[in-house]
Amino acid sequence: MASLREIKKRIRSAQNIGKVTKALQMISAIRMRKAQNDALLSRPYASELVDTLRKLPAGDVKNQLLVGNASAKQLIIIVAPDRGLAGPLITNLYRAVSRFSRGKTIEAITLGRKGASIALRSKLTLVADYPTNQLDTLANNVVDQYRAGQYNSVWIAYSKFVNTMTQTPDVVQFLPVNLSNVTGEKAAGASQAIYTFEPTPAQVLDYVITEYLKSTLSQIMKDAIAAEHSARFVAMKNAYDNATNIVKDLNLVYNKTRQEKITNEISDIASATLVG
Repeated sequence: MASLREIKKRIRSAQNIGKVTKALQMISAIRMRKAQNDALLSRPYASELVDTLRKLPAGDVKNQLLVGNASAKQLIIIVAPDRGLAGPLITNLYRAVSRFSRGKTIEAITLGRKGASIALRSKLTLVADYPTNQLDTLANNVVDQYRAGQYNSVWIAYSKFVNTMTQTPDVVQFLPVNLSNVTGEKAAGASQAIYTFEPTPAQVLDYVITEYLKSTLSQIMKDAIAAEHSARFVAMKNAYDNATNIVKDLNLVYNKTRQEKITNEISDIASATLVG
């Protein structure tokens, strides 16, 4: 059985861990609420872009961003957290990337400090690492590279924010733009109005698709940030609860050990008195 000094040392360690995890939980709660609000507030703009794409005569206009290229290479953009202590979030994202890239010729671009390690562990060729404040630059560069025929398709891997308790890894197609996924089924009684586009439908389609891609990347980034802070909040809450339970259990063990020691000392004194 551990000594009283060892038990007290373990209690202090658990208490210190509890203080740290409680502080991180409170910080994550504040950041989580802000990130979730940002992710929700940006969705109406993306919805309007999708509505505009629905109205464009995409079937009658050819656009390079709507068709694949002859290249054998694919590109995956890995949107990863900047920090750890987020539970299984990073591990789950790595597994999703590893499964998707198995047996394929894929190069990787990363966003977030943990993205490079995910790409290297997945044995991908890392071609660029962008800071999170250069999303437009990243989108423009990827679109230009796709137009130049460097990649057959472009994909994005990220942690999808569902709710505070649930974040799921996902790999979605970025290029070529799949209008069947964008437009979906037309609702019953939807307007069949004919629109006139200026300067030309082709130019408007090209601009809207580019803006749609930027908006998609921005929305994915905001969802990934919300998922990161939500996962960290849950992980720190669980760590704090576990530390609190450990302290309670150790206090019980400490009191039992102390009581047993006192009882043994009293027994020794009583025995010595009787012998004397």
